[in-house]
Amino acid sequence: MEAFDPLKLVMILVPMLLSLTVHEYFHAWVASRLGDDTARAAGRLTLNPVAHIDPIGTLLIPIIGLSTGAPFFGWAKPVPINPTYFRDYRKGMISTALAGPFANFSLLVLCMGILYFMYIFQVSPKSLVAGMLGIGVLINFVLMFFNLLPIPPLDGSKVLLQFLPWKQQMAFLKVESFGFIILIALLFTGVLGTLLMWAFGGLSWVTMQLFGPEFTGYIANADPTGMMAHVIRYFFTG
Repeated sequence: MEAFDPLKLVMILVPMLLSLTVHEYFHAWVASRLGDDTARAAGRLTLNPVAHIDPIGTLLIPIIGLSTGAPFFGWAKPVPINPTYFRDYRKGMISTALAGPFANFSLLVLCMGILYFMYIFQVSPKSLVAGMLGIGVLINFVLMFFNLLPIPPLDGSKVLLQFLPWKQQMAFLKVESFGFIILIALLFTGVLGTLLMWAFGGLSWVTMQLFGPEFTGYIANADPTGMMAHVIRYFFTG
């Protein structure tokens, strides 16, 4: 078992909390823009992380997972929406659902952009700032990819639902009560890990094509979890 490292714990939890906060804030902001102020009334249209923390999903499970090396995933409190307030129901549901993953994509690009400037100016990838940005790339990619999966209650399922015929929608909604069990099963059977591995391989390939292998390696060295380095070794160096 890997020795407990409190600095590494902080380096992961801080970007994770910020990423989850922005994810939920974007859900609330887009819903408000499209006519539903339910999240605003609930105090969720804010970048204050405290408003979005789920004690179990945001703190307890990640801390236990990071302390023991066990597989885990984290989540924040879902933003409440009332789709009956949307001026256009279908557009409102799709746009609000995609807002969270889009927020994580934006943060991923931001973290990579800052890392690129650090790479240009030869800042060590082992610095604290580089480490947190490396974690930011990792976490935001995971949150974006994970939430786009069409498994209830993830954001991708809400998008898929809008494209299904009525009968299929009703059948799909019945699965929602089993969604958490499905996710746990995918996590502990390794299916989710395999999907993420291939997705990270795709991200690494795109980064190599756009910025070259040296910068891709810089990002991998900045990631204190070693996940990016493992992906590069697995797919690109044998």
